[in-house]
Amino acid sequence: MMRSFAIVAALALLLAGCKQEDTILTKQQESTVRYLESSHNPRLISEKAVAESLEENPHYYTNYGNLAWRYIATMYAEGRENWIEADRNDVVEISFDAYVFNYSNPSGSNPYWSNRQASIDRYVAANKYFDPQYWTTEPYVIRLDSDDGMPGLRRALVGCREGDTVEVYLTYEAAYGDDIIGIVPKQSPVAWLLTVDKVTKK
Repeated sequence: MMRSFAIVAALALLLAGCKQEDTILTKQQESTVRYLESSHNPRLISEKAVAESLEENPHYYTNYGNLAWRYIATMYAEGRENWIEADRNDVVEISFDAYVFNYSNPSGSNPYWSNRQASIDRYVAANKYFDPQYWTTEPYVIRLDSDDGMPGLRRALVGCREGDTVEVYLTYEAAYGDDIIGIVPKQSPVAWLLTVDKVTKK
């Protein structure tokens, strides 16, 4: 009898945990889309809505399974069709600022990680106890066919081109999952504002 009770209690705790994670994910999904479509500057529409837009060259985001979203600010840059495009097997080098995303303009807060010298200098000035030796200005190299790192970021970089300015918004499932990474709280959505510096074809 006690064993049956223990099993039922364990199942109830498991289901409660799953329901809580579902609620967190749903909130992140809804809040991210709301930010992109109403608060983001410029306001964005979904890629599906581009064909119906009355605006020429509308700013839009691409949705990856309601887990990650990408906006390419340079989508309509002159000559972009000649820039090298990243495929799934390529290696990409980026410069970036990474933020815990609170559904407002992320560039207005301190990044939790960056390889841009100007951002590192601002962070050091604002956080006197921060030791910049753990951050480097070296390009961040990502193998797009790897299983390492954030799956949502790797997926969003496919189709970007060398020279692109890109914003990637990730739910916790597409970022770090349940892991705690540095100062990033568990199950946090994150935003990466980045520039594609180099695409190496494989």
